[in-house]
Amino acid sequence: MEFSSMMACTVINILNRDGHSAMPGAPVVKASPARRLRLARLRGWIATGLHRAAWVIEPEAQPVVETCR
Repeated sequence: MEFSSMMACTVINILNRDGHSAMPGAPVVKASPARRLRLARLRGWIATGLHRAAWVIEPEAQPVVETCR
């Protein structure tokens, strides 16, 4: 007996389980509140400011010159 068709049906059913989110009885995911977005934006501004401050006080890299032998 060859089980390839049965295996193919099983794999197709497993892969298609994610496609049920568009069905009429599917659960609805609530939108994220604006507070999280404001917090993420604030964290981004703080990180940018800290990076810029670090670049200002960072010492300049000295060029490395190797002598020819």
